[in-house]
Amino acid sequence: MQQRTLILSLLGIQSILIVFLLYKVLGTSVQQNLDAEIPNVAVGEGDTTTSAELRVAYINNDTLIAGYDYQKELRESLENQARLLDADLQKRTKIFEENYTLLEQEAPNMSPEELQYAQADLMQRQQELVQYRDARAQELAQEEARLTNELLDDLNAVLKELKKEQGIDFIFSLSPTSSLLMANEQFDMTELVVRRLNDNYAARKE
Repeated sequence: MQQRTLILSLLGIQSILIVFLLYKVLGTSVQQNLDAEIPNVAVGEGDTTTSAELRVAYINNDTLIAGYDYQKELRESLENQARLLDADLQKRTKIFEENYTLLEQEAPNMSPEELQYAQADLMQRQQELVQYRDARAQELAQEEARLTNELLDDLNAVLKELKKEQGIDFIFSLSPTSSLLMANEQFDMTELVVRRLNDNYAARKE
């Protein structure tokens, strides 16, 4: 009975595996990062005027994200990587669980020394699995951050181009998490920015 309790204590691996990996990594989404970054861009574009002195416009972040073709491709790629990692971890977890079940079955016929050695080996495999999970999840998070920065660079480049062309003084960000709560639709420059982003991306692909 005591031996069985010791073995059962090793089963905690199930509670720390990658069940929520897709949500943990992708939850810190490109959209959330853009929400945080766009208000810090002190340049803008548009063709609407608030007064004779200032020209302002705003971007609807949800529409921008949904409309940018490159962002959609990157998001799909990232999700595919996360699904592959999740499948890999599930496979490794299944092997671990099979080893645990085998040890549980053989435990009554093992000497204390043999059982102690088998438990230590199983615990080592558990630690290695957790380390592997954490390392791969970190790699995926770093890739997400890199792609997010790339998208922000694309956006900033377009805003700077349009600032010179259109002479807008300020661009605001409209999203559920932004400080801009409401705006007149005549100041919405989202479609123009999306069109320029997609044109630039299409040109890069040629």
